[in-house]
Parts: sequence; C-alpha cells; structure tokens
Amino acid sequence: MKNYEFSTGAGITEKLTVSASCTGCGFCTRVCPMKNIELTEGKPHFNSNCVSCGACLQNCPLNAIHHRDEKSAARYRNPHIKPEELTYR
Repeated sequence: MKNYEFSTGAGITEKLTVSASCTGCGFCTRVCPMKNIELTEGKPHFNSNCVSCGACLQNCPLNAIHHRDEKSAARYRNPHIKPEELTYR
C-alpha cells in the first residue's frame, strides 16, 4: 500500500529521537495521519505504519522530536493554520 510520497511501513521511525524536553503532551499522536504514534510511559512510541510525512517532527510544540540526520532543528508551521485544525484524532 502506498500513501503520500512514501510506502507505508517503518518509514523514518528508526531515525526519530525524542529529547528529554518531551512532556508527553500527545500532540504528535493527534497530528499523525496514520495513527502510528502512541504514548508509552509518557513518551511517543512510533509503530510500523509510518509514511514519513514528518507531521510529528514539524508540529511538536516543544521541538522534542528530531531526525538523526537533520541538518537544522528549525521547524515550519503555517501561520494560517491553527494547531487544533491539524489533528486527525
């Protein structure tokens, strides 16, 4: 099955890290279009239904999710879209 630009599967999950600044707010679980993230012991756990869209990484309110190969920790948020409009759950 193919969704978005990447095949459904592990995607980038093996390259994602969660920093100590994560508070377990769960916003990443709500913005994931594949419902691939669940909170385990207050931290995001990435399952194997990822399409590498980067929604969790780009929208973490504390910038706590990172890609191991990222060149910058800068994130983009469209100023015309409210965070609650992004949630899939």
